[in-house]
Amino acid sequence: DAVEGVSTQDKKIASMIVKEKKGIIIAANKWDIAKEKGIQFQNFKKDFYYFFPHISFSELVPISAKTGYNKIKLLKNILTVYNNYNKKIRTNELNSLLQDHKLRSSRIKYGFQKSTAPPVFELFVGKENDCNTNFKRFIINLIRKKFDLKGVPFDVILRIGK
Repeated sequence: DAVEGVSTQDKKIASMIVKEKKGIIIAANKWDIAKEKGIQFQNFKKDFYYFFPHISFSELVPISAKTGYNKIKLLKNILTVYNNYNKKIRTNELNSLLQDHKLRSSRIKYGFQKSTAPPVFELFVGKENDCNTNFKRFIINLIRKKFDLKGVPFDVILRIGK
């Protein structure tokens, strides 16, 4: 509800979705009322992701069930997230991305997509100290941006080896 803001229930639901690794779109309902009250979408979005940094990959769509505002946009986002959740990235495309960022020759030897729904990528690194949280976050952001994986939680497994 765009007017009432973030509730405890919202936080619990978001945590469950992330834990279960499901695709997510946030529909901020009653946007017609929020707009009348002077709430600006960019400010609402900034505040929302402040409370939910763990779902910053999700798409936030202002809607109004009463007026039908943005219902087509919401439906398009649902299809996009569904397709992203089931998307298969070709191994050569993934390795090309890693090579473009000078990661394949230095830190990452090879990578492939292990599964879909949710997507899981497995990358082989040269040294144990390449398996740190910051590096993993960097790889996740790189893959998300390149392959446009909006609304989809996914995992990257870093292994030492070939």
